[in-house]
Amino acid sequence: MELPESYFPTLLRGVLELAAVAVLLFALHRSSRRFVTAERVAQTFRYTLLAAVYVFVSALVLDAFMTQWGFRGDRSPFAFERMLDHTAERPYVYRVLSPEIIALGAGMVPDGFVESRREWLLEETPLLAYRQRGEGWGVDKSLKWHVAYFYLFACLVAALFAARRLTTVTLDVGPLFSDYAPAVALLCLPASFHWGGYLYDFPELLLLLLCSLALARERLAWFYPLYVLAILNKESNVLVFVFFLAFLWDRLPRRQLWLHLLAQLVLGWSLVLVLRLAFLDNEGSQALFFFPLNALFWLSPASYWKFIEPYAPLIPIPRPANALTLFLVGFAVAWGWSRKPVALRRLLLGSAAVTLPLFLLFSFADEARALALLFPALYLLACDTVRDVYRGRAQGA
Repeated sequence: MELPESYFPTLLRGVLELAAVAVLLFALHRSSRRFVTAERVAQTFRYTLLAAVYVFVSALVLDAFMTQWGFRGDRSPFAFERMLDHTAERPYVYRVLSPEIIALGAGMVPDGFVESRREWLLEETPLLAYRQRGEGWGVDKSLKWHVAYFYLFACLVAALFAARRLTTVTLDVGPLFSDYAPAVALLCLPASFHWGGYLYDFPELLLLLLCSLALARERLAWFYPLYVLAILNKESNVLVFVFFLAFLWDRLPRRQLWLHLLAQLVLGWSLVLVLRLAFLDNEGSQALFFFPLNALFWLSPASYWKFIEPYAPLIPIPRPANALTLFLVGFAVAWGWSRKPVALRRLLLGSAAVTLPLFLLFSFADEARALALLFPALYLLACDTVRDVYRGRAQGA
């Protein structure tokens, strides 16, 4: 292979530029030695590594979601464009927050920027791989797809940091555990996509974690706006008032507790009523009733031995209703139950009391994503169990 004529001048320029950078870095090091301590360098490394892991895990989960579901094509009752222009069928049209954020984000992109990348948006973007067969495509739709894609990615990364903070606030664990437990938990999320994945799922997870964190820290001024956003994102989150009871039952005077609860019920159900009245003329119904089919599913022994492949083809994992999954979840919840923090026990019992009946009535089979209200409690109880099990193992060794 022959070297280009400009090889040696280019090589010399590269050496000189590298030497200049080295001199600059040396000068910076000499001038900042008294400020840059080993502890600060180590802390910088820790948070850089943590951010990198959170980005990697969020990207993997987002890819699993988009590969399986994308944004649901053009023909579904909750298709992407129908969600954004609020013509989707009920009850999906009630979930207005995420579509509004996506539309607002797309509207903030300058027309000149979009026009200069028209060809890329129409023919070259990697997101084309996530389209469903026969799905229409245009510049405006492509732009909104990209905004939605990065919005969901941001929600996943933010959910990891929220879960990390929630772990630190509610459990007696070390920094290594609180840093990486959220990432391990999020890797389990694709298993909940089996029966569907929707535009508002990841934002819902983030908002539920933030509501839990606000209550765990007794930040009611944060909780109420988050509560409103959670309901606007999905109307069933009106039930988040059980989080309030779980975390603050022993912290607030009874009169104050009941007044807050009343305020939440009035606020929450008023929002739900407004949403239902606003979209009264849309097709569909206020809820989908699946109890007869669910009864057949949960009473069939075969339902407890099914597998899915959400991570890679031909690599099966247990479905949410699989006996192995139920054992792991049951163990994570029940192990050392009497020793678990009282607030977390209340959180699980309250969330289960309002979620499981609705799950049997209105979700389909083992549609685990519909149990999102249980996710904060299950995550925290699982963390407590893992810490307890490994601590006992270490002491036994």
